[in-house]
Amino acid sequence: MTLDEFFDEETVIDYENSTTFLSKSCGQESKALLVKLKHDAEFRKQHTKGTIVLIMSNTGNEHPTTYDELWGETLQIAQSMGVDLYFVSSKKKEDFKAEERFIKPGIWLNGEHISDERFHTDSWTSLDAKYRQNSTCGSPLFKKTCTDGLKIQPIYKFVEWYLILTYPDLEYNKRNKNIFYAYSKKYGMIRMMIGFSAGEEGRRRKPLLPFKWIKAGRKQIKVPNKSYIKWFEENVKTTYPLIDIGMDRKGTQDYLVEMGYSIPLPSNCMKCPFTTHRELLWLDMYHPDEFEEWVGQESNKLKKYADLGKKNRGVFGKLNKDDTPYTLVNALAYAKKRYKHMSPKAIQDWKMSHGHCVTSQY
Repeated sequence: MTLDEFFDEETVIDYENSTTFLSKSCGQESKALLVKLKHDAEFRKQHTKGTIVLIMSNTGNEHPTTYDELWGETLQIAQSMGVDLYFVSSKKKEDFKAEERFIKPGIWLNGEHISDERFHTDSWTSLDAKYRQNSTCGSPLFKKTCTDGLKIQPIYKFVEWYLILTYPDLEYNKRNKNIFYAYSKKYGMIRMMIGFSAGEEGRRRKPLLPFKWIKAGRKQIKVPNKSYIKWFEENVKTTYPLIDIGMDRKGTQDYLVEMGYSIPLPSNCMKCPFTTHRELLWLDMYHPDEFEEWVGQESNKLKKYADLGKKNRGVFGKLNKDDTPYTLVNALAYAKKRYKHMSPKAIQDWKMSHGHCVTSQY
C-alpha cells in the first residue's frame, strides 16, 4: 500500500498533535541541535511540528561520560523545554561496567525505568555481547551492521511502540508496520531529526527506489532493490537541521560555549572497529581496561579462525610484513611511536575535536 492509495482527497493533516523525534547520541552535534531547538524559536518552528520526543538507543559500549551527559545536562535541557527523553537499553547485567543504574534492560524515561519492553534483538543486545557471541572483535573488513542493529532498528521499534501508546485513536492492521501508515495519514510523515553537522553531507540517508538497474550483458535489467524498506521510505522523513544551517563540528562547539553549556565527548563506541591509531592511543591512556578486554577479544577471534591463514585478520584488517595479523597490540605500539610528541592532554584535546570513527548513513 502506498501513501497515494492510503490518502483520500479529504485528508487533513493534524500537524499540531503530531510528534517530531530527535535521535540522540549525546555527542557534541546532537547536543548543539537540542540547544538550538531550546533557544531559537524560529529554528524550532522551522524544523519541528507538534511534540518533540528525544530518543537514544544504548550500544552497550558508550563512553562513561556519555551516560553522564545523558542524565546530566541533556536531561536538564529536555526538562526545561518540557520534552521527554527516552533511553532504550537491552544490556544484560554481565555487560555492565561503569553504569550500574542501567542493569535493568528496557525503556527509561527521564532517568526512570518505566518498562521491560526491549527493542534490541537477541543477536544485537550490545557491542560487547556481539563480540563474545560471535567470537569476533569487529573489523572494517566486515559489513557495517552495528549502527543498524544497535541504533536504527531499536529506535524505529521504539517509535512504533510510542505511536501505538500515544495515538490510540489510529485504526490499523497490527502487522507489517501499518501503524506508520495510519499515523502518516492523519499526522503527516514521521519526522526524525539527525544531528549530523555540515561537512557530513555524505552521511545523509539517500532515498531508495523499490528497484534498481543492473547490467546483464549488453542490456540493463530492472531487479528488486533488497535495501528498499517499503514502510520506511513511504512514512519516514529524516532531516538534518545542522547541515541545513551550515553548522559544522567546530561551529557546534563554539555554539555550546556561547550558550553557556559544556562540550561533551564525541559519541562513538569505545571499541568501534573503524577506530584510528590515535583513537586507540586515547583508549589505552584513559580506559586501559577497555583496551585490554578488546585485545583479548581480538586474540580469541584470531585463534578461533587460525585455519583461514592470511584471511584471518584483527581489528585493523591488515597484515604485518611477515604476513601475521596486524593486531591491536601492534597498532598501539605504532601509535605510541608515531604520536610520542603528544601529551595525554594533547591526545584528549584531539579526541574532542572530531566525531565518529565510522561514516554510517541514516
